[in-house]
Amino acid sequence: MLLVLLGLKLQAQQVYIYKDSLVVSAKGYVAKKASLDSVQKVYTEEVQNFRTKAQENYTALVTPYAPKEGETIEQLKARMSAIDAEKLTLLQEEDKLLETRIKSYNSQLEQQYNRDLKPIMDTIDAVIATYAKKNKIDFVFVMEELAKSLAYVNKGKNITGVISELVNKELGK
Repeated sequence: MLLVLLGLKLQAQQVYIYKDSLVVSAKGYVAKKASLDSVQKVYTEEVQNFRTKAQENYTALVTPYAPKEGETIEQLKARMSAIDAEKLTLLQEEDKLLETRIKSYNSQLEQQYNRDLKPIMDTIDAVIATYAKKNKIDFVFVMEELAKSLAYVNKGKNITGVISELVNKELGK
């Protein structure tokens, strides 16, 4: 009898969710994610265009001087005319400014994520934890992370729909 009780105690209550489905079904997530992706795309294109133009300017500036293999920029500058050396210095300064701009863009994207998407993700995690505690569930697995290693899954253990409803109730407050 003791072994049977011990065996029942060792069997933990386990369920699973499809987190990708939860995220997509959460109120406001898709629009906020699209907005973030749109801003990120604009920033990426701007940076790429700037880098392309800077590379073209650099190549046009240094090509007449036929840079030697292993030659540093400072050595190349020493061989350049004063005007071209100043232009190269300006290109280097513009590159530093671009790096500052990239850091600023990344900070802005992070702030937008923290403002718009992180609260939704935090709500999902909180609802899962609350549901699990209330229903005495020991483990809630994320199916996207387990799917490749599973040979069989009991579809009755999928609580994605229930969690989705609870999340949207919480987000609707």
